[in-house]
Amino acid sequence: MTQDSFLFQFHWVLCLCVSLVQLVPLMSLCQKVLGSSPAECNAAMFISCFCFTDPPEINGPILPKQIMHGVKDTLQCQVTRFTPGAMAIVFSLRRKEQQQKVRLFHWEIPNKETFQEFKGRNVPLQNRSDRDNQVVSFTAEEQKCEPIGDGSFRVNCNINVIPDINLHDGAELTVEVHHEALDASIVKSVILHIIAVPPKITTIESKPKEIKHGEKTELQWAVTGFTPGKMSIISSLQRNGEQIRQLFHWEAQDKKTFEGKGSAFSLKHLSDGRNKDASFAAQVPKCEKDKDGTFRVKCSITVTPDVSRHNEAELTVQVQHEALGVCEPLIEKLKLHVTGGESASRQTQHSGRFK
Repeated sequence: MTQDSFLFQFHWVLCLCVSLVQLVPLMSLCQKVLGSSPAECNAAMFISCFCFTDPPEINGPILPKQIMHGVKDTLQCQVTRFTPGAMAIVFSLRRKEQQQKVRLFHWEIPNKETFQEFKGRNVPLQNRSDRDNQVVSFTAEEQKCEPIGDGSFRVNCNINVIPDINLHDGAELTVEVHHEALDASIVKSVILHIIAVPPKITTIESKPKEIKHGEKTELQWAVTGFTPGKMSIISSLQRNGEQIRQLFHWEAQDKKTFEGKGSAFSLKHLSDGRNKDASFAAQVPKCEKDKDGTFRVKCSITVTPDVSRHNEAELTVQVQHEALGVCEPLIEKLKLHVTGGESASRQTQHSGRFK
């Protein structure tokens, strides 16, 4: 006999002795008060010792403090303090504005005899999940039922999730626990709140690299890696000693703007044009969805620079997004160094003197 097997059997014998000690006064009370015969009391004691099972308790589901879009995290739930018996644990998900639940996982122990086979060791739960109906964002390892030490057992459920704000924000995660000691299953639910991911902005690049007087130049940058939410991209120009002029203002007004638009859609153009510099032009940029569920916007402004007006002028791009909260908006700047115009003008004046 192995040590684990001996300890397991000793543990149950000890529990039986404790139960007998507790039930002897009860048997005596039954004889005196209820007039039960010793045989009837013995039968009741036998049923209490060998047939009674304790129902489980549920701690959870426990969510992380913050669940961020696209960042792998773990959802936890503990089913504990139950005695051996047929049981099942079922996790399901109901997305926001949907009535039907989707079953994520279904684990079970079919009967009490399964516990006896493992003799005090961890008891693996049988996986009854429907693989054809599983949500790929949710995964889990094999679940095991482990003895606590007081004769009861527990199951620590760890579910890995890569949340998608478009699919899982506002979704209801439900755990149902069935056990033969329960008249009805225990059901607990939590709502998933997925945090949006703020954007990043690249440096502003000019193409060609050298900005020449009178030659068309593209100024390009990108806003990347953000999840749906109210956002705006504002570009402005400040010449030496002048007030800042807004060039372009593009915006996605709210999270719903991103819904049902496929893989790409145009931002809304809000520029009023009153302070616009006629040397600058742009197409309204498109917002495109990447494979990881985040979005990006590629922006491009075309300028035909005038050295007398645009040399040393500063282009500023400001990006605001609801995930930034009260933080400062993202800002990227580019100083325009315009060449060629002044020397060309001097050459024209110089050649004119000899005509």
